[in-house]
Formats: sequence, C-alpha cells, structure tokens
Amino acid sequence: MRTFSFPLLVAVILAMSSQLVAQETQTPPAEPVPLPAREWTLDGSILASNLDSDTPLMLPCIGESLLVYGDKLYVACGREGLVIVNAQPGARATIDAHVQHSDGAVTGVFELDGQLWLKLQRTEARPLAGSEPMLLGADTVVKNPQLPVKKVAEQAEKPAEPKTPTAVANVLETVEDTVIIDKGTEAGFAKGQHIELFVWRSRSLGGNETANEEDRVAVGKILAISEGRASVELGINEEVPAGAQARYTELALTSSSMSPPRAEGLWEVSFMFRPFLALGTLGFGSVSEVEAAYRFDGPLVIRALFQPAALGIADDGDVLALAANVVAAYDTRLFEVGLGLGWSAVNDTPGVGFSSSDSTGGAPKTEGSGFESVENALSIMQAVRLGARDGLTLLANNNFVLFKDKFLYGGTNATIQIPTTAASWMLLRGGGGLAGYWYGEVALRVLFSGNGERDSLFMTVSLGAAGLFGEKEVVDGDYTYQDSIGYGGPAAGFGLEWRL
Repeated sequence: MRTFSFPLLVAVILAMSSQLVAQETQTPPAEPVPLPAREWTLDGSILASNLDSDTPLMLPCIGESLLVYGDKLYVACGREGLVIVNAQPGARATIDAHVQHSDGAVTGVFELDGQLWLKLQRTEARPLAGSEPMLLGADTVVKNPQLPVKKVAEQAEKPAEPKTPTAVANVLETVEDTVIIDKGTEAGFAKGQHIELFVWRSRSLGGNETANEEDRVAVGKILAISEGRASVELGINEEVPAGAQARYTELALTSSSMSPPRAEGLWEVSFMFRPFLALGTLGFGSVSEVEAAYRFDGPLVIRALFQPAALGIADDGDVLALAANVVAAYDTRLFEVGLGLGWSAVNDTPGVGFSSSDSTGGAPKTEGSGFESVENALSIMQAVRLGARDGLTLLANNNFVLFKDKFLYGGTNATIQIPTTAASWMLLRGGGGLAGYWYGEVALRVLFSGNGERDSLFMTVSLGAAGLFGEKEVVDGDYTYQDSIGYGGPAAGFGLEWRL
C-alpha cells in the first residue's frame, strides 16, 4: 500500500498557490487606443461619414439602402439602379460606377456566402383566362383554384426616350469664359444642356457643431462635348472655385448682361487716349485719363485716377489740364458711392482783372505760352455709380476745388453704359471743368479676352470732340492782363482695361 508524506503535499500546494497569485497580480500591457471607425450614413442623395476629414459625396440618384463591403459602398437607388462608391481609407470617396438594371428596381444589396446579391422588385400583369365569369354561391368554397395562364403577346418596343443625366461631374479647370468638366456623352450629357455648378461649404451651428451645405455658384451651358469631357460656358464675371462639381439641371442660366456679378479681389488698370485737332488755329491736343483701382472681396474699392490728363499745343497758346484724386468708395453689385481727395490745376481763373506794369509801352505782346497761368487748387471728388459695373449703369464724378480761400464747382465727368451683347457695351461719355478741358463722345467697349474676372482685357474705341481752354499773360502798354485761349475739334479715342 502506497503512502504519501503530508508535509511534502502541503509544500507542493503552497508553491502552486503562490505561482497563481503572481500570475493574477501581473499588470497586463496597455492596449493602443483605436482610431474612430469610419461609418457611412445615407441621406437621400448625400453620402457622408462620421469623420470631419471626409467631404460629403453627392450621388446621382436618391438612395434607398446602403451596404458597406470592404472598401466599397453599394447604394441601391430603386429604378435608378445601383451606385458603386470607392471608399478606400485615407482617400476621398469617389463614384466608381452607376449601373442600370432592366429586370426591376434595385431595392437593396446583401452578402451571402461571400457573394453580393441584388434585391430586385418588379411588377407583372397577367390576364384572367375565360370569356364568362364563374358565378359562385355564398356557401361555395373553392380549394386551390387553378387559373389558366396566357402569356401576353410581346408588343413592339417603343423607341427609348433620352434619359436625364444623373451623373455628378468634377470641374477640372477654367479656360477664359468656360470650365472643363470630367464627364461627357458617356454620362448622358449633350451639347446645349444646362449645367449647375456648385460647391460644398461648412456652416457653424454653434456648440462645436458644423453642417455641410450646398452652394450654387452658376448655371452654364455646354458648348462643346466629347465622350469623357465637356466645356461649359460661363456668364460675364462668373467665377467657379477649385473643387466645384457639376450636374444636369433645368434651371435658367445665371448669366446676365444687365446686372452681372461684381468682379472682386482684383486690380483694374485702364487708360483712355483722346487726341483731337485744334480747329481755327494750327495745333492739336489730347484729353486723356488714367486709372488704377483695387476691388476688395468685401464692398470696398480704392481708386486712383488722373482725370483729366490733357495737353494742348497751338499757335494761340499751350494749355496743360491735369487733376489727380484718390477715392475710397462703398462698392456693391448695383451701387457705388465714395469720396476722394486730391489736386487740380486751374486754367479758367474766375474774376481775373488788370494790373499795372513797368513796361515802357509799345505794341501789345504775349508773354510765355500760357503754362505760367496755371494755378493750383485742392480737389474734392464725389463718385457715384447706379447699376452694375459691367451692366446697365450710370457713373458720375463731381469735382469741387478750394481755390483762393473759397470752394468752387470744379466740373463733372459722366458715363452712361448700355449693354449691346453679352460682351459689348455702348458708352455715352462727356465732361469738363475748371482744370481747362471738355469732351464728349460715343464709344464701344468690348470684352476682348476672359469673362470679366482676373486676366480679362477690355478694349474701347470712340468718336467725338474735345478741347482745352485757359489763359495767357498779355502786356499792353502800361497794363498786364490775362487773355483767354481755347481751341478744340474732332477727337477719336482708344482705351484698354486690364483686370489682374
């Protein structure tokens, strides 16, 4: 008979217990904090994830159900078929395919034994056979009635009607007055269709909550198209930002020749050169102007202008007419009003009389060319615009001068602009003032390149009349006085305007 030592058994039990306690008290290693899982939600035609870094994806149809399978998303759109979305981690979700099914409406997608299946719904109609209905009594019971089935004769297929494009395209680039999108005839687009251009913007809802909303930029028209690309025409001053998307729409075009959008965030540099012939004397001159302006993204414009910048040379005398002002104005799409400050030459001196002289007498003679009679004055300018800058508008600049301790009316320059086509305007312009100039003209302004935004060039040509006037010093015996001079004649003008 076998026997065991009791002390030995106790020692073994104590050793095993201490080993178990040591294993239980050992601290397990800290597990890494997992990143939030990427979850997708479907809201009508918008597919969005729970990650802030993901931009909502606009689907070409109204989704009914969603299946996430690996890196692919399968959206059932009923009669619009199935949309397959590529949603690889760390990348922007994009549409891989939009599949139409003629067997029925796609109401769902499910996985079975590693295979994806579509849930299709369709409606069938079959005629009830027999020419006379069978009349049954109230107590008659029919068990498992067998109704003969007769197939409906196949009808001749009607020609398929053109389908409305449902694809959403991306804007690739802007080329002057058009944008290029990455879909064409293969996606159902056609020349002449209207295309809505839109972007997604984030809006704060307070409490650290944000929401993405759709913002329409413009509605243009397809001018040219290929299988995989299309060119969409924009209106004047319509600008499409990077990352915009495009889709078919029945909305009206947003382009407007009467009140186009305000061009903003850019420089405007322009000049107008108006040479004229001096009739009644031998001479010529020019009544010109130069302007530089910056239109801010907000409702503000700063303008620096030389108006006039004029010079005349003739036998009757030379005339210099010049005024420079800096104007700050509140500037919106349909209205502009501002004030400016600057300097003006004064050639038409009010209230000039005679003065004594030490001359020994003799025949009257003229001293100098007339430039020495030009005087200086502080200029204050009012600037007003009614109407869109590149539409139907009235623009007027009024000058007032502080001359010899009193304010005087310095003159006015006005322009009426009338659109004639989408990219041309007729101008009626005129003006004049104490600086010693006048002009009037009919002009044609044409958008030579671009669509009115940055990198656009305008050209203006005009016909009219212009002239200069001033005073020159004359010595006649014992008297010195100022004699008026003035001349003018037919003028032709040419101008350019850059937007940078």
